[in-house]
Amino acid sequence: MYAMEPDEYRRMAEAEAGHWWYRSTRELVRQEFASRLPKDPLLLDAGCGTGALAVEAARRGAEVV
Repeated sequence: MYAMEPDEYRRMAEAEAGHWWYRSTRELVRQEFASRLPKDPLLLDAGCGTGALAVEAARRGAEVV
């Protein structure tokens, strides 16, 4: 099994934090979540990235597993 290097996650997180594409995509997802999810939802983070959206969902009251 391949394990991603921690430094690669750091580079990914930096790109996601600063690049316009990731920032705008996160905002679109936030808007869709806010309008469609029930109060205090349970969300699955399937491990497809750095977890930035999972962190945001948890800040907004979701239980993330």
